[in-house]
Amino acid sequence: MSSEEAYPSSLYVEHDVRLTARRAGMIEQVLVDRGSTVRKGQLLASVETEEADHELEMAQEEQRLAQADYDRMRPLSEEKMISPQELFRAE
Repeated sequence: MSSEEAYPSSLYVEHDVRLTARRAGMIEQVLVDRGSTVRKGQLLASVETEEADHELEMAQEEQRLAQADYDRMRPLSEEKMISPQELFRAE
């Protein structure tokens, strides 16, 4: 035989924490339920990073091309075939 009794009560969190993500993106999947106990370092959600990954690839390609331009222009500058300003712009 079981009995139930109800009492007025309030719940308080033990710790407030600030959540941050290492990368920008849209939340793809939430991996814990609201109100669940979690541990430090536990993965709470996954972030869709396809767009950010694409932007990173584009930036890396632009950097590679800029470096190639600079590498091509440096010997020309040493031979005085281009102006110092042109080399500076390539830097």
